[in-house]
Amino acid sequence: MRTGWIAAWMVAALWAPARVAAQAGPEEERLQYSVNYPSGLPLGTASLESRAVSWPNGSAGREFVFRLQAAAPGFEVEDRYRAVATAEHCSLEFEKDARHGKKVIKERMTFDPQAGTAVRENLTGGLPTKLETASCAKDALTYLQYFRREMAAGRVPPPATLYFGAAYQVRLAYGGRQRVRVGEESLDAERVQVSVKGPASEHTFQVFLALEPERRPVLFQVSLPQGLFLMELTE
Repeated sequence: MRTGWIAAWMVAALWAPARVAAQAGPEEERLQYSVNYPSGLPLGTASLESRAVSWPNGSAGREFVFRLQAAAPGFEVEDRYRAVATAEHCSLEFEKDARHGKKVIKERMTFDPQAGTAVRENLTGGLPTKLETASCAKDALTYLQYFRREMAAGRVPPPATLYFGAAYQVRLAYGGRQRVRVGEESLDAERVQVSVKGPASEHTFQVFLALEPERRPVLFQVSLPQGLFLMELTE
């Protein structure tokens, strides 16, 4: 089962349900999710956190952290992704610490918005690589928060490039408003189809944003050969 950048969005993966989904206002947010098999049985939990950060020069930005813990027979997943961005949603740093079965990935991307470049480092060994980027490049976690802000303003972001190690092309298609069931609650949400194409893969999934100023992602639906997997906000 592919996890990759989907984990960041679910950006974002598919693998106890969590019991808390709390928001502490615009400066801090913690969203918690259950990740379920098509049958409804739980695979694991995920969380998405956001908080304000500041630097000695007086500038401010945001830090985002996504965590995923899940297990299927014979296979365990434990992921942690962290991003730091400016207040304008321009990436400064992105860290990936992932374990998928026996495979371990540890890497860091450091962005230079002024130079329009990023340096990708494999923290388990190997030489760093330098990439050309836009002046306000976005990693997967930062892009998710930017996407929420734009949707709250009534705008569907145009096609763009996001970074999850490699560069991925993302396209969004607005699917309108509909009533969805999340856990035991029924609520109104906006549906957006997300298509992401990378160097060696292409994926499409659905994300549902609550009709509220924060546009919290309340439900992700990913279709795989095994069936329709869900990641639901829990309260």
